Amino acid sequence: MLSLRLIGRTLATGIERMIESTGEQGSSLDQLAYHIHKNHKKMDSIFTHLSMIAEPLNSEKLRAIVDEHGRFLKLLAPKMRKGVSPRSFASKYMHFHCPAVPIYDSYASSKLFSYRWNDRYEIFKQPAGADETYYYFILYFWQLYRDLKKSVKTVNVRLLDCYLLW
Repeated sequence: MLSLRLIGRTLATGIERMIESTGEQGSSLDQLAYHIHKNHKKMDSIFTHLSMIAEPLNSEKLRAIVDEHGRFLKLLAPKMRKGVSPRSFASKYMHFHCPAVPIYDSYASSKLFSYRWNDRYEIFKQPAGADETYYYFILYFWQLYRDLKKSVKTVNVRLLDCYLLW
């Protein structure tokens, strides 16, 4: 579970604040690691599906990413404080294992949602169980990705993530 600690702490996901602490240092991440380990079959299923996704992105791949993100949030939900969503942690953890997954966080979403879009490019319906905020983030991300692909030779998820986070 080194990746859990690395992502949770280094990428500023706020995951530790979303889990009730036992009072011991690092107990929130320990609880999360145990929960993930206990549900490893569901985790394996999610990340097996993600392992089949690579760039270039398209609507089917993005729908699969949104769907697996929702499944991952559902798996994490029992450990979270009431009313919080670890959507940023989930996207960063998924991106760590599958670079085609766009990273969601407050900076990226603020920048992306600040652009004036002609429409939402609703290229697929929101999957049942998907996180609505991440779903719309992906639709806008797709528009930026697609528009830049028309004029820039080297466009990929990591470059757009960096752009949105700066």
